[in-house]
Amino acid sequence: MYPWMERPTVLEEWPENIDRILAIDENGIPELKSIVNPSNDLLQWFTITGVMLTQQEFMNARKNFVNLKSKYWNEGLFNGQRVVFHSRDIRKKIGAFNPRFVNPEDLKADIDQLLVELDYTIYTSSIDKFAHGRQYIYPYPVYDLCFEFVLERFCHELRNNRHTGLIVMESRGFKENQVLLKTAMNLLNKGNRYYSSDEFSLIKGIYFNPKRTKNKKLSFPMIELADLVSYPIHSYVRKNTEVTGFNIIKNKLYNHPNYSGFGMKIFPK
Repeated sequence: MYPWMERPTVLEEWPENIDRILAIDENGIPELKSIVNPSNDLLQWFTITGVMLTQQEFMNARKNFVNLKSKYWNEGLFNGQRVVFHSRDIRKKIGAFNPRFVNPEDLKADIDQLLVELDYTIYTSSIDKFAHGRQYIYPYPVYDLCFEFVLERFCHELRNNRHTGLIVMESRGFKENQVLLKTAMNLLNKGNRYYSSDEFSLIKGIYFNPKRTKNKKLSFPMIELADLVSYPIHSYVRKNTEVTGFNIIKNKLYNHPNYSGFGMKIFPK
């Protein structure tokens, strides 16, 4: 049994036998009890987004992230730590993204341009928790439902191309990571209602990476990229209208322009 199967483990380098990595981020609150006011779209919607990268695409993303950070901060560091492109901090203009240190408009334009130029594939799933809870007496767990769709599409791509893959999620805390690992391992070992465990057998690892390495000098670009694209997708789903952030990345959705049900799933329909 591999260590990643038993406890949350950090992925430090790209393994030789792996063809694709799927970095996953989430937006919203998965538990259904948070729905007390269906007009509050911040509580109503939950989204999981996966960004798939080849090794070459990952290397390009890492190089371009480093170059962009070095453009705005000396050696890409702020207060002695590697700057991390975190969507919430950028939007709130806090920390390294405070207008005292950078021009927010210029930085946002450069990040958007980078998201356009980089090569990657997006699989994303969102659920209207209010409609889901109203439709079923015993609603299927929200996180599990979204997570399964994203992994199903990732495995479909792996199997079609005879590739192997890894999952990397942002570390939230040991207990939270343990719950997510258990959920993922249950899917890999038992399958789900639509796919057997064989369909998920090409996933060779599930890892949990923090925002930075232990020495705080490096970050994990695949985690940053997933974070940057997940929020505009979540915003698009909540508002039911195309927004600028979504428009610049929608062609990265799997099977674009016919991505509905392929690269993007919204529950319930």
